[in-house]
Amino acid sequence: MAFCQHCGTQVNGKFCSSCGATIPADDATKFQTHATPPPPQGIVYQQSRDSYQTVPGAQTSTAAILGLVFAFLIPLVGLILGIVAKSDIRNSRGTKSGDGLATAAIIVSIVFMVFWFFIVWAVLAADTYYY
Repeated sequence: MAFCQHCGTQVNGKFCSSCGATIPADDATKFQTHATPPPPQGIVYQQSRDSYQTVPGAQTSTAAILGLVFAFLIPLVGLILGIVAKSDIRNSRGTKSGDGLATAAIIVSIVFMVFWFFIVWAVLAADTYYY
């Protein structure tokens, strides 16, 4: 039983059916000694249904960074970018990081939207008392 050295799936021929990597004949015997597939090298493997380990040196989500910046400037845009970043990070299977930044962008955006709502409401309410 041979396993692919790139993705860890079982290989029955010269090519991996999952990632398409070529399995040389001399490498195939090296992986036949494993009772279970070896962990993938350089990619992420699933630990539980919704939890993935991030790859060391995973790229921080650009949407998460921009979401946190826009949370202070334009809170609605920050909220949207934070939600998009959370979804993108969850679907990246660990190749992107920045989940905490995305969560912070969502929270700060909501706080600033409430803050600006009360500021606008106070200005409009104060404006009606002048005759």
